[in-house]
Amino acid sequence: MDPHYFAQLSAASVHTLKLQGGPMSPAEVARFEQEPYYRAAVRVRQWDDQGKVVGEHADECCYLTKYFSERPQTSSHERCR
Repeated sequence: MDPHYFAQLSAASVHTLKLQGGPMSPAEVARFEQEPYYRAAVRVRQWDDQGKVVGEHADECCYLTKYFSERPQTSSHERCR
C-alpha cells in the first residue's frame, strides 16, 4: 500500500481496512493486478475517496452521473443481461 495514501485515510477507513484483513500483501497485489479490470477498480476506489473530501470536485463522478441520467431507462431484467 502506498504510504502516502494510507496516511490520508480517516480513522474510520483505517478501522474498516483492518476489519477487511488489512493492506494487501505483495503476492495479493500481484494477483489483483492480473484481474482484467483492476485499474478500473482502483479508479472507483479513488473516486470514492474524493467523494469524502468536503468541497472536492470529482469530474469523473459528474460525468458518470450525466452519462447514466441520459441513458434510456431499462427494466432491471434488461440491465442484468
